[in-house]
Amino acid sequence: MYRTPTFEQLFKLDSYFNYMNDVMKNHPKIQILLKQYEEKFHFLADDFLKNLSIEKEFEDLKNNKQRYQRIIHLPNNSFMNLTWYIPEAIRIVEKNKIKTEMREISQLNIDYDELHFDYLPVAITNKKPIILITYEAFRYFSPEFFHFIIDGSHRAAAKDFQARKKGINNPLIKSVILDSNQTMEAMFHNVHRLLYKMHSNLNHLKFLYEKGLSIESDEVLADLYSI
Repeated sequence: MYRTPTFEQLFKLDSYFNYMNDVMKNHPKIQILLKQYEEKFHFLADDFLKNLSIEKEFEDLKNNKQRYQRIIHLPNNSFMNLTWYIPEAIRIVEKNKIKTEMREISQLNIDYDELHFDYLPVAITNKKPIILITYEAFRYFSPEFFHFIIDGSHRAAAKDFQARKKGINNPLIKSVILDSNQTMEAMFHNVHRLLYKMHSNLNHLKFLYEKGLSIESDEVLADLYSI
């Protein structure tokens, strides 16, 4: 039986905001941004949870086959649960005629803990391309792993296991990749889009800060996602 998740189950961000405020304590412009992010997050999160419990349009979120959820871990034991709507991702691929490309399975960040291994024999027969999203926030500190699968993890894992049995390491799999804007378009609710942009902006600023570069110039601030 589906139960509407609580705020605490989906988001734990207070300690993350405190952490970033401490890191940016000598940068008043960034602290103003952090306050704006936090206020807007709480507004949208409340709206999301309210609608999740009462509106029919959120029925699809309860269907595991229609959505992809991923927990993004943050400093100070914080986390946020982001959700993508698979039918919308498929529509974006078809609408934009996104070309397929071959990707090494080692590049795909497969979360094996989330797999149902009894489904792999079925998944191996599915020849549709897997769908990857672009997670910009990871680009700054993990440049090799800023894409991950939102549709097709079982297909990729099944192909990986099948290849290993044949002595083949790191096989290729047909994939389509959503760019940053398409990635946000495929997200389930505006709170998820806000958190995507917020995390990207803050990682961008933190990256520049750790390099000893300016983080409050008009040029840098203009380069951030508008929230």
